[in-house]
Amino acid sequence: MRVLGSKNAGVTSVRATCSRTALACAGIAAVMSVTAMASGSAAAAGRHGVAPRSTVTARIPLAHLPRSMVTDPRTDMIYVSEFFGELQVINGRTDSVVASVPVPGRAPFVAVDQVTDMIYVTGSRYVSVVSGRTNTVVAKIRLGPSSFIATDPLTNRIYVQAFVSTTAGKLDVVNGRTNKVIATVPDANSSWGVATDPKTNTVYFGGAQDSLLVLNGQTDTVAATITNIQGSDITADPLTNTVYVPDPLSDGGGGETFVVNGQTSTITTSVPGNSPVAATVDGHTDMVYVANTFGGFLGTPGLVSVINGKTNTITANIKLSGTPFDIAVDSLTNKVYVACANKHARWVTVLGGIR
Repeated sequence: MRVLGSKNAGVTSVRATCSRTALACAGIAAVMSVTAMASGSAAAAGRHGVAPRSTVTARIPLAHLPRSMVTDPRTDMIYVSEFFGELQVINGRTDSVVASVPVPGRAPFVAVDQVTDMIYVTGSRYVSVVSGRTNTVVAKIRLGPSSFIATDPLTNRIYVQAFVSTTAGKLDVVNGRTNKVIATVPDANSSWGVATDPKTNTVYFGGAQDSLLVLNGQTDTVAATITNIQGSDITADPLTNTVYVPDPLSDGGGGETFVVNGQTSTITTSVPGNSPVAATVDGHTDMVYVANTFGGFLGTPGLVSVINGKTNTITANIKLSGTPFDIAVDSLTNKVYVACANKHARWVTVLGGIR
């Protein structure tokens, strides 16, 4: 991770290209109705600094260990998948859990389609389809073991990283109307992410042998392969045609976030981190939020780095009280959500975003 894509939930620059029903156009245009704001002039705080204008505004308890999360700015809901088979539904207005939806398997990853108001949760046997209106499972897509997932609301397609064996993976393309697999792309690496750019109808997903594969969403064929890159997550910004890939193990073990030019399918730069595991982008402010773990697990407090998308530099760091597992942003409310845990508790940290 995760509006358009796994976690880039506030980036909807596709009003002009909207070609589905009037309902689809209206749903996406509702998110776009907020005027894009300037990214601000926060001074560089250094690699270990504390953001002066972003504070913890709430802490939402969770029942189990979180794995993935996504926001739906249109409904102001946040969805958190937990390792033990539940999807937690959080109301962004009250910052409280309003529903818990049982889903088959361990429910590792989640994605949302803002147009259809459907939430997709991967598992060991199925992808569960949850209605955002009723918070109930309304369908199951049998794919076998699956991991990362992303949606494209304009084409009503779902992209799922699935396991073929312990050493091989595939990307399944699912029609959201029929819940049927309509294409399968081989040579995927299901241990890291997938993201969509609906503006260009492009899908980015982890490939074999340290590569990022670029899929043409119209033909379901690989259009480019970016080599010497690996990560734990992928997020895309359709407004700037930029892709961000956090890698917790590169850069001498400290990790870094790769910045990929979507137009040329090349790595333009990388931003040093502290074992970054997840990223999310606010398309209105051109700010990228990266969750860092410092290499720890359930005991090591993490850090959220704020990267200015224009300069690709860290402008602030926000200290956390637990280990982060995933991160998502809601551009309409200017809130950043971080799924955290330590040895004693599990929760979502709510941050005020940086303008």
